[in-house]
Amino acid sequence: MFSFILKRLTFTLFSIPLIIWIMLALARMSPVDPVERLIDGNDFSTNQKEFAEIYQQTSIKNGLNKAPFYFSLNRSNYHKSFYSIANPLKKSITHHFLQANYDFKSIVHCFDAIYNESNTENIEDLWNYQSSTPEELMASWEIKLNQFQDIKTKIDLLKASKNNRSAWIPSLFFHGKNNRFHDTLITFFTMNWGNSLSDGKSAQSKIFNALPLTLFILLLNVIFGIGIGLLLGIWFHKSSSIWTKSIEQLLYVLKSIPLFVFALFMLNSFTTSEISPLLKIFPAVNAYGWSTNSGFWVNVGRNFNQLILPVLCLVILGVAYVSRLVKTSLNRESSAIYNQTAMMKGLPKSQVLKHKLNNIRGINVTLISNKLIAGIGGSVIIEYIFNIPGMGRLFLDSVRENDLVVMMPIVLIIFIFSSIVMLVSDLLYMRFNPQISVGNG
Repeated sequence: MFSFILKRLTFTLFSIPLIIWIMLALARMSPVDPVERLIDGNDFSTNQKEFAEIYQQTSIKNGLNKAPFYFSLNRSNYHKSFYSIANPLKKSITHHFLQANYDFKSIVHCFDAIYNESNTENIEDLWNYQSSTPEELMASWEIKLNQFQDIKTKIDLLKASKNNRSAWIPSLFFHGKNNRFHDTLITFFTMNWGNSLSDGKSAQSKIFNALPLTLFILLLNVIFGIGIGLLLGIWFHKSSSIWTKSIEQLLYVLKSIPLFVFALFMLNSFTTSEISPLLKIFPAVNAYGWSTNSGFWVNVGRNFNQLILPVLCLVILGVAYVSRLVKTSLNRESSAIYNQTAMMKGLPKSQVLKHKLNNIRGINVTLISNKLIAGIGGSVIIEYIFNIPGMGRLFLDSVRENDLVVMMPIVLIIFIFSSIVMLVSDLLYMRFNPQISVGNG
């Protein structure tokens, strides 16, 4: 038993670095630049060189000018210091020339010389790389900076450094622990998550302020979803009336509707007068507001009416699955030999049903574990649609803003939570069903 638990926990710990790597890769694909979000609006400048220097200072200050991983594989004309370039102009120009197979050091020397002499020049004319090839750009530099002999020499050296053949040879660059992956891994386990890239607030406080509301909604979903589903499953098993069949089929139809579609329908139907004024039962989204200065239970009490509809959406769609699983399990028990023997001996139906429910108690583990794991994921959709300031909405906001400092801990918290739930459910399966052993699990 101990070895089984240790194996599962070890698997979880070794999976965390993989998740961090995936999230960092996805963050680099985002069109939102986290450095620009950290720059104060008053610091923005229309002068490209001034903005580049502000950008560089901000990037270095927040450790965003590091390599993504411990090592990187790139073409041989690159250099490992390319990833530490914080000046956006320098990085863009360098990348532009590297792609054209020029040597890294020659590019950097040429750029630095021109950049240092461009104080009185039109920076836009010097760095118009987006619409020019490297060859056209160098020709433009020679015309505009012909009075600087040192720059002309460096441009000539840059031209001579082009090597179309050797540049395509792959090279492995080792960056050591000075990389963003290592920093993220360390900060997560030390609980020093830093400040949000979107508003500068503590990421730890933002997450732990939002987490209780998500857990509260999840708890209501589990209690009411499983409770109502169990009762309906027993009713569907015992009764075969037309009403029972109709309700059962209706639940199956609702289950086939995606959560976000159903939530939007409920939102438009029961919080507005768009369909009918008589259906406007619940308050509009965020009618009262959630205050960061108030305690959790104070906020819940003031905004409880706004939580009813989102919880109802989760419960209704979950009840169909629970009731069907309970009904199927009870029907299977009805065909068992012990059930037929008990009925032949004249045992009361209520007593037989009690034995059936006792024999299917293992499915409660399935229901609770599935509800917990699916519910923590469904909270992302529900909280965003109903504007609930929980961890789900915080996660979507951080994804939209490419706020990796907040996004990464949320993903890892969800992963660890799901792993613990699955581990506990496996142990409970062994407890309720002795036929399942650690080796079989």
